[in-house]
Amino acid sequence: MPIVSVGVPVYNGEKYLAATLDTLLAQSLQDLEIVISDNASTDRTPEICRRYQARDDRVRYFRNARNVGAARNFNRCVELARAPLFHGGACDDLYAPRFFERCVDALERDPGMVLSYPRTRMIDEDGLPLTFDRERNRWIDRYGEVLMSPPSAHIGTAASSERRFREVLWPMGWSLPLCGVIRKAALLETALYRNYYGADKVLLAELALQGRFHQVPEELFGKRVHRGGTHYKTTRERARHEGGEAAGVPQVKMVRDYTQMILAADLGAYQRLHCLVTVVGMARRREVWRRLVIPGPDNFWGLSFAGKS
Repeated sequence: MPIVSVGVPVYNGEKYLAATLDTLLAQSLQDLEIVISDNASTDRTPEICRRYQARDDRVRYFRNARNVGAARNFNRCVELARAPLFHGGACDDLYAPRFFERCVDALERDPGMVLSYPRTRMIDEDGLPLTFDRERNRWIDRYGEVLMSPPSAHIGTAASSERRFREVLWPMGWSLPLCGVIRKAALLETALYRNYYGADKVLLAELALQGRFHQVPEELFGKRVHRGGTHYKTTRERARHEGGEAAGVPQVKMVRDYTQMILAADLGAYQRLHCLVTVVGMARRREVWRRLVIPGPDNFWGLSFAGKS
């Protein structure tokens, strides 16, 4: 039985997949399995996966008969995983050799921790580091677009569940902690990845109610930012990417699911009230709703300033 299951959901990932698998197989912690779930790719992805499977018996390759959406494909990796620890990767990211060694070591030293992740190095299409604007605390992509801030090392570290929940909802931008190693038992207590854009933060909030997070103070993970990624898709395109044509507004689904997880969690009355107030405060933020009510190229309903879709 491996210590870590590495889930690699992939769809048409021929451009970067081999480089990702090379860095996974070169890990100092060798006691792992790589579970690839191919979402009915139409490019050379199956050929690449079968080649790596033949080369190393730690690689397990599975292929969906049809594209089931990114969310269900991620969850399929969890279902197929056999190890007590799980990492959900992407088909285009890169890993330093000690990524799993350091994350697993942190989890083994602290049973109250549910998730351990390293500091992230944001990279471009060619694997080169993105510019970091220290004054604005933001990454800048190769096209000059301002991206989100790195997560604070203190997110998810509070002793109380309600404070960890608030840390995930408020100060965190990109959900980079989800790129770490998670206790599978804790992951199975959640609803896993839901079928709408933004579900990564919802999953992290659900994990935060169970236990603490830890950031390994080393840059061991390379998150690739490129034009084929979800960051450059419109809100409508992101919705299709995650769950096909699943109906419903993502922001409304998020508020609903935050509320349901709070009511179902093992919390005291004060803790539950604190979490609900956090959700109300988050729901009132302008940026949560601007893609719904403000016309523009990223409007969820396809509304434009000229009144055309």
